[in-house]
Amino acid sequence: RRLVTQFAEAVVQPPASTQLTVTGAGAAPGKYELTVNGNDSETVLGTSLNVNVSSNLPAAASLLLPADGATEVSTVQPLYWSAAAGAQGYNVDVATDAAFTKVIASGAGLEETVFSLPASLQPGAQYFWRVTTVNACGEAASVTGSFLTAADECTLVASQDTPVFIPDDEVITVSSTISVSVGGVVSDVDVIALRGLHTWINDISMQLEGPLNANSRSPASQERPVVQIMNQSCDDEDDFELNFDDEAPPGPWPCPPVGAGTYQPSNPLAAFDGSFGDGDWVLRVSDAFALDGGQLDSWGLNICVTPVPQVPGNDGDGDGISDDADNCTLVANPSQRDTDSDGYGNFCDPDLNNDGAVNFADLALLKQEFFATGDLDADFNGDGAVNFSDLAIQKALFFQPPGPSALAP
Repeated sequence: RRLVTQFAEAVVQPPASTQLTVTGAGAAPGKYELTVNGNDSETVLGTSLNVNVSSNLPAAASLLLPADGATEVSTVQPLYWSAAAGAQGYNVDVATDAAFTKVIASGAGLEETVFSLPASLQPGAQYFWRVTTVNACGEAASVTGSFLTAADECTLVASQDTPVFIPDDEVITVSSTISVSVGGVVSDVDVIALRGLHTWINDISMQLEGPLNANSRSPASQERPVVQIMNQSCDDEDDFELNFDDEAPPGPWPCPPVGAGTYQPSNPLAAFDGSFGDGDWVLRVSDAFALDGGQLDSWGLNICVTPVPQVPGNDGDGDGISDDADNCTLVANPSQRDTDSDGYGNFCDPDLNNDGAVNFADLALLKQEFFATGDLDADFNGDGAVNFSDLAIQKALFFQPPGPSALAP
């Protein structure tokens, strides 16, 4: 049970080509790596090829995070889904409409079960997403999930240690620090009220450093995120007074850069998006030449934050669904079947009248459906029929609430 390879012509006279045929009949499903070598009398050159072999269509993936219908979702939330049987890759689509006619982000051929969006989502907006499982036999689409992002919370903070003197007799870098406490992770940051005096402005460049351990995706990192916001520019003009915003109209700032206008920085401030906002932000002003000096009079930040992104937690019931996305956290239910759409999976929801407690009223409703078949609320275990197995599930939760569930309101 292995792959069989054959060249149409094993020997060719260059310039020429030949065709390699790979036959996988009977080979075990999986990924195979082939090495193809070509040689003449003096040189051997090789290349690697990956061949995927499948025997059946893949299973559909289950969407994990954000949970379907979730609100207050971080605008930098990665998307997580469960591994699917037979998968050799995953395609992800994120759209602003349920028909996916307005796809705003996508990933193809992913091997991991997580997709980090290339840019922050819009705050206070609804999004739809789906995952398509792919293998050599075809593909299977997940259900469509939707979520609502949280509104940004923006805070203005100003420097308290300015003015900072820039001497005229040495090449030097001076700094000013703003301590920030905003909570959440950065979704947008602007530099505001950047103002100072300096003769021959071309001597000056500036960089902004975020807080230490600021990367929310790698919290153990010991490096500050750093952005060069102002390269050396203009010429012998004096002074500066401007604001930096990635969303400002494109184009150069004036020379000298005064007038309190708003411009795009030399490098995008979006490098801070997704990092923790709390801590010390440091502005460093470098003077590349002696003889000209001045001072940094003021600067500030407009920091907008979004909730900290969720990550999959423990899977206490071992069904492949993270506890923070599971509609029955104590009972294995990989299908996440929830026929009455109340946030509780059928496996842990014998509360048929949805009054918050399992009691004799629910037992009476179960009796009415006994031996009935179909996709019924009272078919707790999903075997297609209401029977003694479902009665046992109801008895186990008698005089208790349904659940527990991470998705119930």
